[in-house]
Amino acid sequence: MVLSYAQINDADIVVSVLQLAAPVTAPDLVPIVTYDVALLGQRYDPATGGFLPPPVPPAPVFTRLTKLGFRGRFAQAEKTAIELAALDDPAAAMAQRAQAADIRVYLADVASATYIDPQRPEARAGVQALEAAGLIGAGRALQILDAPIEAADAFTGSV
Repeated sequence: MVLSYAQINDADIVVSVLQLAAPVTAPDLVPIVTYDVALLGQRYDPATGGFLPPPVPPAPVFTRLTKLGFRGRFAQAEKTAIELAALDDPAAAMAQRAQAADIRVYLADVASATYIDPQRPEARAGVQALEAAGLIGAGRALQILDAPIEAADAFTGSV
């Protein structure tokens, strides 16, 4: 006589399916009608005596962007406007030269970053400053900063 059992772990997940020649009573062994490896990974429900499909792991939530992923959030015209605004004009008024210097500093900070976290205060302030300066359209800062981060644009490395 061959008996089949599902072996469960402490979380009631089936970790093994066994066939034994004699009956066994053990807290981690659940008798099953037939040997069925499809039970592996399923959760045993002691209340019903049935098995439930394995839980679906939640989709990863990415919080950091690669620098290229961050740049990709800006339209080509916006990137061009930012680059042009960063140029220094020695003949311009000091306020305009200071604004151009601020943009160059921001661009250098982005270029030297390992990744961009759009929720960090300095990242948000930088993009919002670009909007305030009219270099990106009204409302674009929040679109750029708060759009979900797709896997292809996510920085997943270590720092």
